[in-house]
Formats: sequence, structure tokens, C-alpha cells
Amino acid sequence: YKIVAKILRDGRPIVPFLGAGVNLCDRDKKDSWNPHSNFLPDGNELAAHLAADSTYPCTKPKELLRVSQFIAAKEGTASINDRLRPLFSGKPPTRAHTFVASLPSFLRGYGLEQSLVILTTNYDDLLEQAFQLVDEPYDLLTYISTDPQKDNKAPDDSGLFRHYCYPPAPGDWPKVIRKPNRCTGISPNVRTVILKIHGHVEPSDHKKDSFVITEDDYIEYLSRPELEKAVPVRVLEKILDCHFLFLGYGLQDWNLRAMLYRVARGRLRRTSWAIQREPDELDSLFWGLRGVQILNVPLSDYIAGLKSCL
Repeated sequence: YKIVAKILRDGRPIVPFLGAGVNLCDRDKKDSWNPHSNFLPDGNELAAHLAADSTYPCTKPKELLRVSQFIAAKEGTASINDRLRPLFSGKPPTRAHTFVASLPSFLRGYGLEQSLVILTTNYDDLLEQAFQLVDEPYDLLTYISTDPQKDNKAPDDSGLFRHYCYPPAPGDWPKVIRKPNRCTGISPNVRTVILKIHGHVEPSDHKKDSFVITEDDYIEYLSRPELEKAVPVRVLEKILDCHFLFLGYGLQDWNLRAMLYRVARGRLRRTSWAIQREPDELDSLFWGLRGVQILNVPLSDYIAGLKSCL
């Protein structure tokens, strides 16, 4: 707690990285998820739901990538989008989201001009909701995955990022960032940048929903040029030389490993931390090889402890 708090107070670069586990922060362990729950599913619950909602063979392992790939092959990518959209819409943010949304105000209280870059592989808009509830400005960059059903006459924006801003600015929004090396108007020194590297649910326009979720999506994702070819230059400077604070991740998260290879070729430059309850030997080995220290505490306890230190 003290190390992370000091890094924040000193204005040194630290990037919160949110995984699916942050959505379980306020959830009672006794509560089972269903599509009508007021909270989001974890990866296993989502995989089981998608399998039950399709003709996925009941004898096969219910892994999210495999189940999603099966549905895409049988029914098309649009069928996955149609299933995911209602599941990830209309849920309230957790204390993890509200805590992260409070950090820019905290930094300003220490006279620090710079804000934050926040990375996430989540599709939901809970983090954006938390920022809006405290009227905290942000730039939102969401990854555009391959859409095989798009109009062939339209430009191919797959592999790029779509830019939203809050509060909404005049003009035609959102905007696709086609020249990130010249995009100097998006800077964490001005306001928080939320980088959603696996796409998201677009609250106002389902046609802009974008998900990296199937096996083919991940193969396509990893075969594209590194993130520095798509992320605005001033945001890239922040994430290439920072401490990461991984919240809600575990070794079983395949998307985390994919991200690490996209961002840092698998190993981070600065010591980072992962909040993970009861990691096994493989978790410890995986994180250790990448310069990440595991803190074995529940996420809700860690947030309370860090908040107290701050």
C-alpha cells in the first residue's frame, strides 16, 4: 500500500489495469449470476451462459474462447454481439471502479498536473459510469476488432482505436484514430485516458459494438502490428514506461497474456503488482517471470487499504 501510494503522490507513472475480476468486487460469494443479476458475470459464468444459449456440445469444456468461436462459426459474429450486449449493459459500477475514478481528483489535490492512463480488457462501461458520476473528464479509446460483416465500401478500421470524450465535445463523434503518431491532442497530462484494448459495448449505437472474444479474434489481434502503431503517441509514452497495478486478473486469463505480448513483449520494464487471492505455483511463476509481484489479498480489502494509505 505504502509503495503504491508514494508512487501516486510523487507523480510517477503507474497505470491501473482492470480485468474481469473488478466486476466481482462488491459481489457476495453466495450470489450466483444469471442474465437478470444486477452485477456482471465472470469468464466462466459467461462461457457457461453462452454455451447453454447455443447448440454448443454439452460434453466439451466450456471455455469462453472456444464457446465464442463455436457460436461465430455456427451463427456468425453478429450472434455473439447480440448475446453480449444485453449482458454488459445497465449494471452499476463497483467500489473498484469508483475508487479508480477518484484518483485524478486525488492527484490534483497534490498539485500534480498529470492524470492517469487506465487500461482494461473489459467490454462493459462501468468505469466510464464511475467517472461520469463524479463529473471527471476523460478520453476513451476503444479497440476496433475485425468485422467480417461490415460494408466493403467503408474503410477498414479494424486494428485501430475509436476516440470518445467526456464531457462530449462539439463535432462528429466518435472519431477513428488513423494517424496515432500525429495524434497529440490526447494526453494523460491533460485528462484521464481510458484505453479499452479488447473493444466494448457502445451504449448509444450497437453497430459500434466491438469484441475480441473468439479464438479467431485473438489470432487476428496478435498478428497485427504492436500497439505503438495504433495508440496515440503521448498515451504510448505513459504505458511503455510505467508501473502497472493489475486489478482482477489471474493466470487463467488468456487475454492478459495476449495483452502483455502486445504491450511489452511479455515482460514489463518496471516492477508491477497484481492483486490476486490465493495464487497457485503457476500463477507465481508466471507473474514473477514478468517482473510482477503478487499481493495475496481480496481486491476489496486491497482497495480499502490503499485508500486508507492515500
